[in-house]
Amino acid sequence: MLTELCTAAKIYKKITTPSLEDWKNNKNYHIYCHIKNINGLFKLKVHFSFFLALFEEFEKKQLKLELLNETLLLMENFHFIFTHIVSPSASGLDNKYSKFAIRIRKERNKNKVIGDLKRELLEKMPPKEEYIERFKQLNFKDKDTIRFILLRLEKEKDPSITLDFELHSIEHLEPKTKKTAEINDIGNLFLLEEKYNNEKDQLSPFEKYTKKEENIIDYLTRETKYKTTKEELRKIIKSGKWTSSEIKERTERLAKQTYTLFSKL
Repeated sequence: MLTELCTAAKIYKKITTPSLEDWKNNKNYHIYCHIKNINGLFKLKVHFSFFLALFEEFEKKQLKLELLNETLLLMENFHFIFTHIVSPSASGLDNKYSKFAIRIRKERNKNKVIGDLKRELLEKMPPKEEYIERFKQLNFKDKDTIRFILLRLEKEKDPSITLDFELHSIEHLEPKTKKTAEINDIGNLFLLEEKYNNEKDQLSPFEKYTKKEENIIDYLTRETKYKTTKEELRKIIKSGKWTSSEIKERTERLAKQTYTLFSKL
């Protein structure tokens, strides 16, 4: 009994205050990121009973790594939409997670348990229209949320990219000094290496970058490593303009794109 309590205490510490050292194995690094997002970015607590049971079964080798990954991803996707964007309240979910904590410990067919959890979470998925309206309110003050969104979209294009926030920066394309109504909206924010923010300084995308004697947007498109950013910038170059209308259009497009991505549990 004492051994079980010590094991549970160690697991609880790993899932409530995650340390990179606990998950530094390359195969498990993404687990650390999922835990950080669900606990930290989303500020979720109602899931702890289920998390403890889930990781206990994983430690006892009763639950495979693939199923653990699948479960963490479906929880991250669901809670991003449900509790992080649409509704800060997680009312009713504490009883649901307690029920599944008991089931994941008792039942041998872990796949069925997670399948049932997925179905119940899908039943609570907010409608697309409600999500889009809340999403469009995101702006630069929600920097960590926007970084999470843009990184997840980048991960779809480049599975090798690390999701550690500290390694990535988000920057305004139209500089903050322009002070238009949409300047801080997510539609004007891009994954870019931080060094380029200093280089482009206060330049609008189609202004000449004097060091290179080319438009700053051409320079950024060539230099950035981010695939999604390159694609977006190429579209802007093709259109030849970047105004409030284009920023609003990109915000709307990102809202629809992310709902499709995160609602796939």
